[in-house]
Amino acid sequence: MLKLLSSALLFILTASLAAAHGRVFFEFAPDISTSLDIASVATPTQLFRTLRAANDFLSGFDLWLANAGASGPASFGLRDAHDALLTSTTVTIPRIPQVYGGTRFHIDFPKQVPLQNNQLYKIRIVSSLLGLKLYQVSLIQSLPHSDQNYPEYAVEPAYLGAIEQEFVFKFALYEQPETRAPVISKAAVTIVGTSSVRLDFNANEPVDAGAEFGPIGQGLTQSAAFTGNYEFCPEGEAQCELTLPVNPNTAYYFNLLVRDEWGNQSSYTGTFVSQSAPPTPTPTPGTAPPIYPSMSMDNPPPIAPPASAPAQSVNFDSERFLFALAFAVIITSPLVFFLVKRKKTGLKKSI
Repeated sequence: MLKLLSSALLFILTASLAAAHGRVFFEFAPDISTSLDIASVATPTQLFRTLRAANDFLSGFDLWLANAGASGPASFGLRDAHDALLTSTTVTIPRIPQVYGGTRFHIDFPKQVPLQNNQLYKIRIVSSLLGLKLYQVSLIQSLPHSDQNYPEYAVEPAYLGAIEQEFVFKFALYEQPETRAPVISKAAVTIVGTSSVRLDFNANEPVDAGAEFGPIGQGLTQSAAFTGNYEFCPEGEAQCELTLPVNPNTAYYFNLLVRDEWGNQSSYTGTFVSQSAPPTPTPTPGTAPPIYPSMSMDNPPPIAPPASAPAQSVNFDSERFLFALAFAVIITSPLVFFLVKRKKTGLKKSI
């Protein structure tokens, strides 16, 4: 019972000291792990790679270990991909009982080291302590580990001497609080429509964004709150965006606010004129379509009688008529005379 209480107190003390050493910005520490006796193997080295180091500085790190023997010194060095030493320190490791998963132990470097994008780094451990053990996780067991999500970093296999291993030492990386404000660059306004605009910008580290804005002459009467999400948008790789609701055809003044995870804040001010609303379309004058009354079979519409055709006037030429009549009399008179005479002759013969 006393041994268990001692281990619990040591864990609490170690965790408290680690919290005082800065912020953890990367951690790889699956629960499933086994210990490795350092004195019986070649010099251990743990590798990690930065994929998108967002203005991170390495001030120290944690290892999970145990020390069943006497306390003693151990040296830790940070090296680059070419094995050049960047910083190092030597600490005294006390007696630490062996527990499941190991005990988290913090090491501070004498200075912070800036981490560059897409670079390989090595943490090398040198010690002759006979009871010192480091806790490691096999690469196969580490594949499903997803307790932490750090897309900016990649874990590389550990080395013993110059030989790559099929395991990874449990470790965490720390950064000391910083007071430098984030750097805003390439800020611009994009008009999205009549009711919104977008503030675009880049920053040199993960940032959260908000804004104060309002019509020019009326003060900063509106605001866009911080979201609590930190986005890394360096120049040439990504773009941070913040959308503001606006009224059409209005001149605005804005104050873009950007802060990092430490609470350091920067600002960028500017103006813009929102887009005008499209004019209301005016109907084009034209002939209205005919309106037909509704009809039903019960009440058929009256049928108007057809309009009589207009009378056509005849131009009567009396002279031509008399001439034609006289001509007809002259032509037909011999025939009439012959018929009359013949009729009289016939009458005489009959008598």
